[in-house]
Amino acid sequence: MAVCRKVLDISYAKDPRLANWLKQSKQHFVVLTEYFAVEALNARDTHGVAENFDILRNHPDQVLVAKPINPLCQLEPKHLHKPKNLIDASSTKDFTRLSRQIGRMHVDLRIQLAIQERMYEASLYLENLSPAGDAMKDVLSGWLKTFRESDVKMLRKENEWTSEFKHTFLKNIIELSDTMLELAHPTACPETLQDLLLSMNFAFPLCFSIRAVHRSAKGNPKDIGSRSHRSDLIDSTYCTIALYFDGLLTHDVGAQRTYNQARRILSQLLKDAPHIPSTKYEKDW
Repeated sequence: MAVCRKVLDISYAKDPRLANWLKQSKQHFVVLTEYFAVEALNARDTHGVAENFDILRNHPDQVLVAKPINPLCQLEPKHLHKPKNLIDASSTKDFTRLSRQIGRMHVDLRIQLAIQERMYEASLYLENLSPAGDAMKDVLSGWLKTFRESDVKMLRKENEWTSEFKHTFLKNIIELSDTMLELAHPTACPETLQDLLLSMNFAFPLCFSIRAVHRSAKGNPKDIGSRSHRSDLIDSTYCTIALYFDGLLTHDVGAQRTYNQARRILSQLLKDAPHIPSTKYEKDW
């Protein structure tokens, strides 16, 4: 049986179907993003934390932890095709250790206190993301102004997107890619636009833009709470990593829609790429 690696969203962590899927084959693996442990530890109490990890700690050998999005954006596009280049071996080993500790924390006060400290750190980490949520309000408000008003009204209806909208949408993604590449290592810069499609610096803006489309369709981004924008940022990371593996396990309808749409758009772009003359990648083209 072929190896199957799926990115796990926190919303699916307690689903019995996850346990069944892991039991079906030792070749079934879940991939955790940098945000999974943060969200799992951000529970109401230690019992909530234990519930979030209950299934995974029974299958520690089938858990892989992906590298954070920033280091992945430093990789050359061609290196992203090998799953081992996306996995953080040290963090994967640490997760196994954490799982054992969580299983023992209610009989070991010292471990329980350590887990409570990590719960506090997780809560603080999420709170520190709130400014990013605030910043996204202004970014998305400006982003909407690049589209015609008639197009904005049909943002969530992909089958009704006009050619002009699609062009502007793709242009915005590439501009976001430019911004990310300015912070990346020079080796991460693609040689051609075709290579850019394979880059994490394209995949993340793609998922983020689709999520922004769905969010903006509900009204002015400035009228939406920062926590919702923060969640969009986290969901975009889940969906981006999932594009490089075998799917996404989630109960979040918005995240699933974002992943499905991103995979469909990216697949079509990659399908068309060989039939288009190779174009040198230049920033701010």
